[in-house]
Amino acid sequence: MRTLRLSLAGTVILALLGGVGGVVLAQAEGGTYVTGDLQCIEGSRTVQEDDAVELHLIHYPECTAAMSDPRLSGTGVYGMQQFCLKEEADHVCMGRGTLELTGPDGTWVGNLGWVEAPDRTKLPGWGVLEGTEAYEGWTFWFHHPDLLDLSAVTSGILYEGPPPPWGYALPLTPGEAITDPIEAVVARQDAVAGYMVVPVLRLVSAAEVGPDVFTDLREVKGRKAAVDIAAGTPITPDLLEPAE
Repeated sequence: MRTLRLSLAGTVILALLGGVGGVVLAQAEGGTYVTGDLQCIEGSRTVQEDDAVELHLIHYPECTAAMSDPRLSGTGVYGMQQFCLKEEADHVCMGRGTLELTGPDGTWVGNLGWVEAPDRTKLPGWGVLEGTEAYEGWTFWFHHPDLLDLSAVTSGILYEGPPPPWGYALPLTPGEAITDPIEAVVARQDAVAGYMVVPVLRLVSAAEVGPDVFTDLREVKGRKAAVDIAAGTPITPDLLEPAE
């Protein structure tokens, strides 16, 4: 039976979130590079198989994250599916899992994935976590070059905004294209008058927005809706009022 080669004294060292704990590598406008590591203890495993495939359902009920940014440090749970295509000589495996990590002031939820190199010497992984509660509107995107190498360093970016567009289906109809794009601030979700607006940057047609549309998230942060605002609406000064 094939299993992940990430165990050490009964503990799975995912190392998905880095190998250099306690160090902020760099600071960039709108984003922070973060490193650290995540340790998860395997709790249960179920295996389903037939002549062609083998599926491992693995649950890790105890995870501990120690990250260079304290917002990403905490405890959580991780559930993973390891899917292997059987071959005569060996298995070719890939995996996908869901991590829920509770930080000091909110929870991070997202997906992790990996694929195995043909020679079985590398296990590159990647993932995207979205914040809730105090971290609402923030995203942590990370990549690890080799989950089998505990000394390898993950490069991750924590930033205010939605996941990268390749992480979800874009709301575009077939053949639709923006020929005069401009990056503008729009409402990420419906906002009720008198309540805070959750802004996000999106590409919209310049012809469909006025010259006073906001293009910087910092201009909108902390302001509330003066009227009801539908999700996706470009934000202009007349739609907002100062938060009291």
